[in-house]
Order: sequence, then structure tokens, then C-alpha cells
Amino acid sequence: MKRVCKHALSLALWLAVGSELLGASEIFGIVWDSTGSALPHARITASNTETGIEHRSESGESGRYSIPFLKQGTYRLSVRSPGFMITTVPDVTLDAEQQLRIDVTLLVAAVAESIQVTDMTSLDTASAEVGETVPGNVIRDLPLNGRNFTQLLTTATGVTPVSSAQGAGPGTTDADPTGIPGSRVLKPALHGQQNRSVIYYLDGIVNTDFRVTTYGYLPSIDLLESMRVHAHSDKVEWGGVTGGVITLASKSGTNEFRGSMFSFVRNSAFDARDPFKDANSDGPAPFRQNQFGVTYGGRIVRNQTFFSAGYEAWRYRKPTQSLGRVPTAEELAGDFSNSVIGQDIFDPLSTSLDAVGNHVRARFPGNRIPGPMLSRRMQGFFEAYAERPNLVDPVSNFMNSASSADDADSLQVKVDHRFSDKHSVFGRWSQMARNSVERIGQKATDGSEMVARNFGGGWTHVLSPKVVLNLRGGVARRDFRFNVQTHVEGLDGLSQLGFRDTDRFGGLQVALTSPWGVSGIRGAAPRRNPTFNVAGDLTVMMGSHTLKLGGQWMGVERFQRNTHQVFRFADRVTGDPQNPGMTGASLASALLGLPSSFDGILPHDGTVHFRVPTYSAYAQDEWRASSRLTLNYGVRFDYSQAATILNGGLMGGIDIDRQIWLVGAPSMPADCSQTGSSPCIPEEVPHRDRVVLADRPNYLPNPVRDNWGPRIGAAYRMDDGTVLRGGYGLYWDALTSNSQYTQHNVNTWPASRGFSGKANGLGNAPQFIADLEGNFPAVLPAASPWDLDTWSNDPERKNALSHQWHVELQRQLTDQLMASAAYVGSANRRGEYSGLGNSATEPGPGTPTEVDARRPFPDAGGGTFYSRSIGESSYHALQLKARRRFAEDFQMLLSYTWSKSMDNGSSGWFAAENGPGGSSAAQNYHDPDSNRSVSSYNIPHFLSLYSVYELPLGKGKRYLRRGPGAWLLAHV
Repeated sequence: MKRVCKHALSLALWLAVGSELLGASEIFGIVWDSTGSALPHARITASNTETGIEHRSESGESGRYSIPFLKQGTYRLSVRSPGFMITTVPDVTLDAEQQLRIDVTLLVAAVAESIQVTDMTSLDTASAEVGETVPGNVIRDLPLNGRNFTQLLTTATGVTPVSSAQGAGPGTTDADPTGIPGSRVLKPALHGQQNRSVIYYLDGIVNTDFRVTTYGYLPSIDLLESMRVHAHSDKVEWGGVTGGVITLASKSGTNEFRGSMFSFVRNSAFDARDPFKDANSDGPAPFRQNQFGVTYGGRIVRNQTFFSAGYEAWRYRKPTQSLGRVPTAEELAGDFSNSVIGQDIFDPLSTSLDAVGNHVRARFPGNRIPGPMLSRRMQGFFEAYAERPNLVDPVSNFMNSASSADDADSLQVKVDHRFSDKHSVFGRWSQMARNSVERIGQKATDGSEMVARNFGGGWTHVLSPKVVLNLRGGVARRDFRFNVQTHVEGLDGLSQLGFRDTDRFGGLQVALTSPWGVSGIRGAAPRRNPTFNVAGDLTVMMGSHTLKLGGQWMGVERFQRNTHQVFRFADRVTGDPQNPGMTGASLASALLGLPSSFDGILPHDGTVHFRVPTYSAYAQDEWRASSRLTLNYGVRFDYSQAATILNGGLMGGIDIDRQIWLVGAPSMPADCSQTGSSPCIPEEVPHRDRVVLADRPNYLPNPVRDNWGPRIGAAYRMDDGTVLRGGYGLYWDALTSNSQYTQHNVNTWPASRGFSGKANGLGNAPQFIADLEGNFPAVLPAASPWDLDTWSNDPERKNALSHQWHVELQRQLTDQLMASAAYVGSANRRGEYSGLGNSATEPGPGTPTEVDARRPFPDAGGGTFYSRSIGESSYHALQLKARRRFAEDFQMLLSYTWSKSMDNGSSGWFAAENGPGGSSAAQNYHDPDSNRSVSSYNIPHFLSLYSVYELPLGKGKRYLRRGPGAWLLAHV
């Protein structure tokens, strides 16, 4: 057993090492002699000019050679064979994940011993992929607001910048991407697919937070070597999503020691005064934004071991200047005669029935609550925990002018080591710590903390000149504590006022309706969404065929815990029963100590922890069928396994089609009368015979076993400067929504994530906060699941699929300028389709009983949002681009997309994604065709351009030779 554990640990450590060479570059071609015959057994060497590392190959019987797994950079290619002159190709520039063809003709040795070749094309003649690479100098030189790499994604054709997904902008919760406040962060839709259908990799290590599908760790752009957008790829190693894969490669060290420093500043000295928010000041509110950092890299052992490291940070200070309403001294004394709400308040303790049986109340004389009726505890609460008025305004009497802070510190270290020509490894650690605190006046704060990590490594082993093993793996993780509301009075202040159990709940909050807000202390809400990946592939070169076999395990995890208690106060408690909506004041209700509702949660009940693993396997053959034609064909399989609940919780959800409630547990929970705690089955639950056990405890999401995705692509070199390429593939969304889908059904009925209750209903005996607080009922499930407003999924849900095809004509116009035109299309099926699934199947008038009879499940309510795999969409686009490689100090990329994306209401998952201001829930759930329209992220015309021009100024240039090293003009 000890030996087994030892071997298992060794295997885990071995596999936990990944490789940045996933999808690395390649130089290939044919060696000819002067008669045009293929020349076998020629020796080819590619030498990296910065690291000195050499990669060797030998031409086969047909003269073909291939040097795979090359990192981005500049190489010197040398070809030699006995009796022939040595031929070199200097300054071969490889972009990330480029397949560059270089055919070489060797001349018979005579007087000269060597010859240099300088004429070559940069066209990719071996792949049919629709994608784009952004080189490192462009990433570093372009002016990016907030230094966020995602702003460059729209430089590729087919990328739509409109995000209809949750977390569309930078924020501090786990629904948001990380970025400095106010910066531009894109969650793009790629080629007509949903915004969430994207995976991010950094050095071949997954860098994706699949909760809402965004990058996990935000890399420093000064440490990026390249970025590539993979879409419509004929390479089956890229998959798991229908949209695309975004790969970033970080910089490695070289034999030379190099470093850089930067600092960017924004502040109010450059701002104009806001005539509204700054009305009472002479200038703009103080604002400071600083981003700064340093990078350094070099060799540890020449030509063998290299390092690269960097530190980046931001410091952000800005007052929110938000306007609001806080209680006045008169209101806290019970005097609402001049309250901004302008409504009469009534005594709830005077409630009685009139002669005809209507509830009536007496109005407080002069809209003033008598002193003896006021709750001293609640008065003390507002005096201690609410802000004081600081504005004289008929509506808003408070401006939050306190400066809020947002700080982040990021560190990355990477080491590369080459043991020999056959063994190379690398490891990288990246971490960002962020702390955001919004001060609410002088007393309270609303804070969030986040630590993002991405780490892992890789090993490449050359088993033979024709067989290469590549292993990789790592972890992407973001840990959060957000919505942490604190106050200078702390928990001790609550205890001194007489509130009980505040330590158990991490505080207490009081929530009022408009125009007032929420005051108090809220406990921490920790979240984390780690993703683990282990992958590997074996590449075998056999003549004109290059075979690749590989697989991957991806573990998507979710952890969240809530701790809080809230008492809510409503106008109706102090309103006139005969004139609701126009009378009463929630603050008056609070001062009487009469809440309308309450809810809370403790860690034991509020913890969600699960993992959803996905396994992938693929096989591919790249066949260089002739000197002009290359075929890529292969198949990929993605297996989405059922979730594993890691903290013993159960699952539950409605099955509308079978009119049952499924309980995912090893056995049916006992009656609540026996256990007295959740999970349990209420004794009087209606239609108890329809509450049944699922066929397995973790029944959602279902295991999906039909995700077979064949792909085929072809690239035909029509002449030395023209390539025609095209391809087809079947792609699956096997990863990007499983986390949130699973959470919809974890700890649901007959479990309970917390407690909630109503209080002080009309005609009921008064319930004071002192009677409820500290004496909450046991946490039990609702009496019935049938009328709960829930999010549920069809138990037979499947992964979305996409049939994708394209054809592209690419032409090398000059040595540096390339242009292309492409048609790109897709037909998408089994998409997520959400709405009120138990609404009436046919619209029309009728009594409630008649409407209920038209529901698919007549005995259940209509408030359930239900998701099915029946969404459909389509995409068609003309995509044009012109790219100029860096030469003569200038480079540029011009991209244009003319497209249309249509769907039947499935623009976003969970009926929660439709861009700013709306839900994508189907209007007529039972008639999908009637919902067909343009997708929420559809943009018919999109033009993008970036350019970098190095001015003839500075060291080594024509002018200002003693000045700074380089002067740039850059645009995006």
C-alpha cells in the first residue's frame, strides 16, 4: 500500500507539471537539391538567437522536415548535407503558435561553403484555423486603459465587444473580472457564440474562472510575449467551448539581463469640476490613480537556465460622491411632520375592524410618534450606525464624499530549464492580491478582498527525433471575501444596545425601503472558484503525417459561504390599510421596532461546495499530402461528469415534464417532525407522492457522454503568396456553465440555505424585533416546493453544440503585408433556453383556476425559471483583414467584420444575461420560434485598427541619438 501511495504521489507530481509549449510554433518544409529533387538526411538546426538553445531535425526520404515545439522568438535556420553548401536563413521570426513553411534548396559545394537565404513568406500554409496573434511588442506598446489585455481581443475579426454576460465590467465580486476601477474589460462574443463560451490559458495552464467565465489572474502586459485568439480551429487540442480559446504566453528570460520600469498617473489635476457633484466646492473631487511596476529577467546558467520576474501594482483613491437619504434628528425623535417621504403614518397597534369588517387604523396626530412608543433599541441603532445628514437638499440629505480605496499588488516569477536536447521544463507562479474598501461616510465601510493565483509548469521530453511527449498542468484560483460591511462601533456596539447572537451571525443589518437604505454590519461572504487542469499529448511524426494523441482533466470547483441576518421594515406596517402605497414610512416602522420580514443564514446552512470534472481526449493527423496541400483531421471527445458535492449537501429540483420534485440524496430525508432540522420533509407537503428520489444523489448536471466532435481542415498553397483554407468542426460547450447550473440545485428544498419569515401581517398580533431577534425558528424547508420561485434545470439537459465552417483566401501582397477575406458561419443547437417554464402554454383570459389548468404542471406555481437545452442560433459573417508585420519601424492590423447573429432567446445563460438593462428570458416560453431575433451581442459592422510606429528618434535613430531609446506613436 505504501508503494502504491508513493507511485500515486509521483504520478501526481509528474502530471501536475504542464508545458507552455501547448500549441507552440513550428518550422517545416522540404529540402531540395539544385535539380529539384528531394534531398533526404539533411541536417536542419534552428537556433534561438536570444537563448542560444538549438533545436535539430533531419529531412526524411521525401526531403520533408519538421521542427515542432518552438517558442515565439527569432531563429537562425541552418541546413547542411555532405557535398552541399551550408544554407542559412537568418532572422526567422516566429509568432506564437505559428506554422511557418521554409523550403530550402541546397547548392553543390564549389568555391563558397555557405549561402544565406533572405526571401521567404510568412503565410501559414499548414492550418485552416480562423484566428489572430497579437505579438508581445504590440501588447506592450499600445495604449490600454487599465493595462488590460482583453482590450486587444477585438483586433481579431469576428470578435464582438458587447458583453451580454454577468460581470460585464471590472468589479470585486466573483461575478466580475479583475481590473482597476473604471478600466475597460472585455468579455467578448467570438464568432456568434455566447460571451461565456471562452477559455483562457496562460503558458498552457488554465487561467479561467468558470463561475462566469473570465480570466482568473490578470497578467501584467509587460510580462506577456504574445496572445492568440483560437476560433474555428482544425486543431482538436483546442476545445471544451463553442466560442474560442484565448492563449497567452508569458516572457521567458534570455542570455542577456534585461529589465524595465513603468509608471502611469491619472488624478484630479487633469479633471474638470462636476457642476452637480462638485456644486459646493471650488474644484473637482480629489482623485488619484497610479499604476507602476518593474520587470527583470536573464540567465541563471547560460544557454540552459533562465528566469523572468515582475511586480505590478495600482493605487486608486476616489470618493463615490453618491447621494442618498439618511434619518434626520427629527425623524429619529418620531417627528415625521416634515419628512421627505411626505406620507401620513398610522399606529399599527390601533388596528381594528370597522362595521363592515375592514381593517382600519388611527393616524398618529401630526405625524408624530409618541415618545413612549419608540423603541430605544432602534433609536440607539440609528444614532450609532446610520450616517448624519451633510447636505441641505429637498431630496438627498447625504453625500458620501469619503475617499474609497482600491489597491492591488501582483507578482510573477517564471523559470525555464533545459536539461538536454531531450528534456526541458518550466515552472511559473503568478499572484495578485487586491483590497477594495468603499467608505460610507466617516463610520462604515463596504469592503472586498480578492487573491488570484495561477501556477503550474510543464515538461517536454523528446523520446526520439520523431516522437515528443508533452505534459502540462496547473491551478487557477480566485478567493474572495466581499460585501463585508463594517462599522467603527463594531459588534460590541450592537451587544450594548441589547441585540443578541450578533457574533454568530457576524453582525446585524436593518433594511429600509426608499428613500432610505441599509445600515449595520454584515458578516463575510467567502467565495472561491478554483480550476485544476492536468493534460498531456504525444506527437509522432511519420513521413508526411504528424499524429497527435492527447487528453485533459479539468476540475471546476465552487465554494461559497454566507453569514448574515437582516431585519426588513416596510411602509405598510405604519400605513393606512385602506390606502396602501400612499401612506406609512419604513423608518417609522423601524422606530416602533415592528419588522415586515426577516432572514438570515449561518455557515452550516449557507455553505455550497462542489466540483464538476470534465475529461477530454483527442486524436489528430496533420497530413502534408503534397508540397501544396495540407490536411488536418481529427476527433475530440469531452465527457462532462456529474457533480461531486464536497460538503455533504443534497440537491433538489423540479421536473416539469414528469410533474415531480426530484431529491438528490442517498435516501429520502425524514419528516421534519422527527428531525426538527433541515433537510427534512414537511408532514403536510401537498402531493407528497410526487416527491421522489433521483436515480443518483448528484443528479444535476447530468453526465453528458455524446460530445463527439469531428473536425477537418485543409490549406492549399495556390502559389508562393496565396493560400486557400477552409474547414468544418463540431464543437461542444462542455465546461463553461456547469458551475452555475449545479449551484441552482444544491441545498434546495427539502434542504434550506437559511431562514426567512414574515412578520406583522395585517390583522396579526404585533411582533417586535425584540421578540424575534435571538429567537429565530429552526431552519426548516418551506411547507411546499410547488410554489417556490426557483431556478431549476431540465434533468435531461445536454451540452450546447455548434456546427462551424469557414473558407478563407489569404494573399501575401508584399514581404510585410498580408490581406485575407473569409466567410465564417455556424449553426448552433441545444443551447440554454430559459424562462418561466410553468407558465400557461396558451395565452388568454381566465380565472386563476383556468390559467393553472393550462400550465404544464397544473399543481405547481408559475414562478419557476426553467432551463432547457432547446436554444438555437446561427451566425454568418464576411471577415476582412490586412496585417503588416513589423518592418521599417511600423506595423498594423486592420480588421473588418460584417455579420449577423440570430437566436430564439438564448443569447445568455440563466435568463440573467442580456447586456445592460434586461433579462434574456423568453417572452413566450412555449413558442421558441416567436422569440427569434438578433442576438443581444449582435453588431452588424465592426471595424478595428491598431498601429505601432517607432519614430526616427532616440538611440540608434536618425534624430535625438543621445535621447531615450525609443519614441513611439501607437493607436488602437
